[in-house]
Amino acid sequence: MKKLSFILALLAVLILAALPAAAQGGLDPAAEPNFGNARLEASFVPDPFVVGLISGGDIDVSTLGLGDNCLGYATAAPDFRLTWSGHTATLRLFFVSNEDSTLFVNLPDGSWACNDDFNGLNPLVEVAAPVAGT
Repeated sequence: MKKLSFILALLAVLILAALPAAAQGGLDPAAEPNFGNARLEASFVPDPFVVGLISGGDIDVSTLGLGDNCLGYATAAPDFRLTWSGHTATLRLFFVSNEDSTLFVNLPDGSWACNDDFNGLNPLVEVAAPVAGT
């Protein structure tokens, strides 16, 4: 089921690393993003950085072993890719949706961060001392 979602990044970026699709059970972070990409650096303007997109897909992410909070459906390709540079204490990624949604973030070191229902039905992922990368 696809649902209309808005990604609002407050001191944040969605970091998707280029990992092999086979290693992620069908997710392909190196694929062309469904809704584009951007480069942001610390103290970016406008803040928050806003992107509108439609999320969802046919891959059941809960079966991939990415973590307890990684529940939901996605496409193989990332919805959006951001490249981050600069220094900040905390990177916050979130979005606001009309439906219950989960945020999946593939970090530059290959690990995954996921969240569901941080604020009501909306997710938030916080990354302490984020490193530069895509």
